[in-house]
Amino acid sequence: MHYIFESILVGIYSILFYYLFSLFIINKYFLFFFTGFFKHLMGYFLYIHNYYCKFGYACKQLGRDNKIFHTNNYPINNLVFESIIEGLLYLIIGLILSKIFNSDSFKSNIIYMFFTGMILHITAEWFNIHYFFCKNRCI
Repeated sequence: MHYIFESILVGIYSILFYYLFSLFIINKYFLFFFTGFFKHLMGYFLYIHNYYCKFGYACKQLGRDNKIFHTNNYPINNLVFESIIEGLLYLIIGLILSKIFNSDSFKSNIIYMFFTGMILHITAEWFNIHYFFCKNRCI
C-alpha cells in the first residue's frame, strides 16, 4: 500500500474513535487526546500493527513485508507511553486545526480528526518513524 492511501485509512480509523468517544466525552480536549491514545493502543490489540508489518509501505520499502509485529516481549509500558505521545500529538494538531479554521462544531472536529490522522501518518513516513517501526518491531 502507498502511504497516502494508508494515511486516508488512518484518518477514517481516527474518525471512528472520535465518534465513539464523543458519545461519552463532551470536552474536545479530552476527545482529541483519547482519540489518539486509543487509536494507537487499539492498533496493537486489533493486530493492525501486524497488518502494517505485512503490508505497510515502509515495511515493503525495507523488505520486511510478510513479517509480524513482535508481540512476545513487547512491554505494555512502552505501548502505553507511545499511546500517550500519540494522544498528545492528536491534541496538539487537532487544536491547531480548530484554531486555524476557527470552528468547534462536532462536524468540524470530525474533519479535524481525519486530517490529524492523515497528517501524523504522513509525517511519520517523512521522518522515518515507520521505517524505525518496521526495522525494530517487525520480525
